[in-house]
Amino acid sequence: MSEYLLKLKNYLKETLAEIKKMNFITPEETFQKTMEVLFFSFFFLVFFALVDLAFLVLILNLK
Repeated sequence: MSEYLLKLKNYLKETLAEIKKMNFITPEETFQKTMEVLFFSFFFLVFFALVDLAFLVLILNLK
């Protein structure tokens, strides 16, 4: 049992050391990335809506 607790303690110690090495993204970066995702999503929404409309007009004119 003691060996198990020693391994667990060592694991938790190493995990905490690795977490301290991590770089977390700032709130400003989070906001910037969110705006980028929203912009590109809106851009592709408009783009594919126009492509869909073009194909619709093309198909309706072929009849």
